[in-house]
Amino acid sequence: MNLDPVWTDSNVDVWIYPNYYEPLVRVNREGTAIEPALAESWDISDDGLVYTFHLRPGVKFHDGSLLKASDVVWSLDRARDPEAGIWSWSLENVDKIEAVDDSTVEITLKAPSSNFLSMMGLFNASILPQKVVEEMGEEEFFKHPIGTGPFKVTEYVVSDYLEFEKNPYYWELGADGEPLPYLDGIKIVQVPEGSTRPLQVQSGDMDATDTIPFSMISELEANPNIAVQLWPSTITYYVFLNHRKPPMDDVKVRLAMNYAIDKQALIDTAVFGYGEEATSFRPKAGVCWNSDLEGFPYDLEKAKQLMAESNYPDGYKGLEAAVMAGNVMQRDIATIVKEMWAKIGIEADVQEFEGAMIRERYYQDDQTVMCGWSWTDDVLDAQQQEEYFAVSPALHSGWQNDRVTELAQAAVLELDQDKRCEMYEEIQKIFNEEAVAVLLFHAPFNVLVRNEVKGFSQIPLGWLIWKETWLDR
Repeated sequence: MNLDPVWTDSNVDVWIYPNYYEPLVRVNREGTAIEPALAESWDISDDGLVYTFHLRPGVKFHDGSLLKASDVVWSLDRARDPEAGIWSWSLENVDKIEAVDDSTVEITLKAPSSNFLSMMGLFNASILPQKVVEEMGEEEFFKHPIGTGPFKVTEYVVSDYLEFEKNPYYWELGADGEPLPYLDGIKIVQVPEGSTRPLQVQSGDMDATDTIPFSMISELEANPNIAVQLWPSTITYYVFLNHRKPPMDDVKVRLAMNYAIDKQALIDTAVFGYGEEATSFRPKAGVCWNSDLEGFPYDLEKAKQLMAESNYPDGYKGLEAAVMAGNVMQRDIATIVKEMWAKIGIEADVQEFEGAMIRERYYQDDQTVMCGWSWTDDVLDAQQQEEYFAVSPALHSGWQNDRVTELAQAAVLELDQDKRCEMYEEIQKIFNEEAVAVLLFHAPFNVLVRNEVKGFSQIPLGWLIWKETWLDR
């Protein structure tokens, strides 16, 4: 795990951060809106360029020191430094950050932005205690990080466990008027083998676990002592295509590859029915999802006709399908898709590579087919995925569309959210018309808990929220 919020890109880290770090604003539990966090309110200037955040009075860090505006300025300047993290792009529209007084922060933008608050709710914008970090040094600080969240880190053993205890200074009250969090502490144990974790919950060695194999859900649901929770998610699975290489340089082939896949059969096999066909590259549980798109319903005859009309009427042999070594779901998806594509004359060779090799080839635009890849939203805004999928790097596919670029640029400047969504929905429509990638399915988050565990939640962005969790025992 990486406990520094400006450097990680791992869901394992990101989904836990809200339990010990907090930004000025946060995403609500439904994953639908931004709400106050360390800032209890904010004002926006008439020209949309200046945001004035009013800090919640009396908030303390885990060490008991008071949160001050200077901590906010220092933390956000660190988060937007291109040399100091990998998420600085999220704050690149910020011109300057100033402390008006100890409880007021003024942020001036370079241009009005409709997604600024969403970016401020991203984990890299978490507020840290400047004095403590500077005294300890970053390397030492992030072994025992300090934030303002409901829990504080007490012990971290690399590749083994992360232990929290209740933050006695936490500012938020629960629905019952009692101070949060309810639990005295939490211990998160890393167990790499997916099938082992559910067994530990069944035996009572653990109270809960997430990302259980879908193949085990039916059996687990029969156990009266435990419960499988399925949460709305922004996870979508795809096959990414490299348009620079044959036969993906022909849009009719790409369309045929989409129509040739029986997605319901794939869902039934790969995730044991716990999924829903994807009709857009945007997640259904995310903002600006285009509900009008039909997607690519299974139509083998149409796929064959498209192949016959393409530049490869006799099909294509030697297509490489690269999957991550040891990733069962990727391998299963690739194997099933390979069999379906064979019916339209496309023969694929599934090859397993180490994750680092796949990433290196992908970022060097050298992939032929990337099977079983997925996306989960990090922010409560469509811009991040829309640009990554359709503008730059456009999935490293080599695809470019001037209208899409024009729409994406206009959407960044548009302050009316409904109009922004219309632009993003048009991008999704063009993406489907050009069959930039193969759309597969959405899947829910799944969590296994013992019946005594109450009040846990997971939001569509994946964040695991424990502050309102309690044990009925």
